[in-house]
Amino acid sequence: MNGRLVKELLVILLIKLALLMVIKSLWFSAPTVPPDATQAVSAHLLD
Repeated sequence: MNGRLVKELLVILLIKLALLMVIKSLWFSAPTVPPDATQAVSAHLLD
């Protein structure tokens, strides 16, 4: 009974880890920076 529970928890954790890695690679692969971000930031800070 105890060994089966450990195996089930391990499988669930591995599935969750795989899903988190897929989500990370899909949505957080690269930061999205606007093309004129430095000018907008400098204008905001210097005003």
